Amino acid sequence: MKAVSRWLEAFIEQCSVYDGLAQALACTPVHESDTCLLSLDAGTLRADMDAYDVRHLAAAIAWVGGQLSPDPDRRTRLLRMMLDGLRPR
Repeated sequence: MKAVSRWLEAFIEQCSVYDGLAQALACTPVHESDTCLLSLDAGTLRADMDAYDVRHLAAAIAWVGGQLSPDPDRRTRLLRMMLDGLRPR
């Protein structure tokens, strides 16, 4: 889960740099590198999610955490919740 966690932190941070970037990245095709990264943590992630699910959730966190909230810790909390939800049940 460490590889995915670090990637998501960086993705969300970068999406937050420019207004509209999170939306643009959510709409771009998933790259092979995204799928490879998820395979690094195979077995520690839910089997019913894919790279698109992860990308869309991360983009949503970047957008909501950066645009709508005056709370600087919102993105961190949302990411923790997302990571908890990605673990197998």
